[in-house]
Amino acid sequence: MIADKLLKDIKLYSIKNKTIESCGLVVGQRKSEKFIKCKNIHPKPEVAFAISPKDLLVDNVNYIFHSHPIVSSRPSYADKKYCNELRIPFLIYSILEDDFFIYHPE
Repeated sequence: MIADKLLKDIKLYSIKNKTIESCGLVVGQRKSEKFIKCKNIHPKPEVAFAISPKDLLVDNVNYIFHSHPIVSSRPSYADKKYCNELRIPFLIYSILEDDFFIYHPE
């Protein structure tokens, strides 16, 4: 369960950057998780996201976060593929629908 304050911070960050897919990491122990903002390095950040591999070298990554500015929070084919490869759940926020979805690796 992700703390409401953390979800609110993620939501505000996404809305502030609503023309691109915002991204980041939720890290730490469950009771003291924090959100780390990451730069979206994808060549087309308005439709996809990529996080620098250096940013992923953090202990205790619980979720990889990204936003969907104009579609639902349901994961795309690419989201599912990368989540399954990385073996880390994806936390997706839809600005359009104002909701979150967590996709767990298969």
